[in-house]
Amino acid sequence: MGSVQQSSVKAEKQMIEKINNESEQEFGNVGNVRIRDITTSYILNQSLGLNLQLLKHHVWFGSVVGSYPPTIKRGATNGITSRSDPPGDATGSKIAVVYAGSNEDDGPNNCAWLLAWYAPADGITTKKVYVEAGDISKYADEIEWDEIESKLDASSNQSYYMDDDTGSEASAGIEEGYKTKISAVFDVANKK
Repeated sequence: MGSVQQSSVKAEKQMIEKINNESEQEFGNVGNVRIRDITTSYILNQSLGLNLQLLKHHVWFGSVVGSYPPTIKRGATNGITSRSDPPGDATGSKIAVVYAGSNEDDGPNNCAWLLAWYAPADGITTKKVYVEAGDISKYADEIEWDEIESKLDASSNQSYYMDDDTGSEASAGIEEGYKTKISAVFDVANKK
């Protein structure tokens, strides 16, 4: 791994830690209470366009509480909360979202970032996250959700992806507390 990519990975991890700290302040400490079937995914937009735009989403099982954020402003973090359906069911949630943005300063939406998560609520099964990024054309038509699900199933509680052609990169990690938190960063490497 080159020094540029190592520093980029280090910066991504620092941003994920910052998101985790901010979300912990938001929810506070509730002691021993565990709400196993609720998962909140925080996405930090570090792309170069003005906003990330919701492009697509997919639910294998579970449900989204409220709605998907239609946009995520540059430099801002938005959350998506999911849970089991019906609430309290041990299967948890398995969901994916794709946002479109730019790898050029205030440029057109030419890239996309994908975040998928599996958050079982049984307290035993491993929770998983998967990310990828690339040219928007890869996500413009039908997405092979079965293929994304296979990649998610083969993943772990952390994921990193960098697309060499566009410089778009994504990283995510899962932190378990009284409810599951997923922190994701959608970024562009080698910013000018």
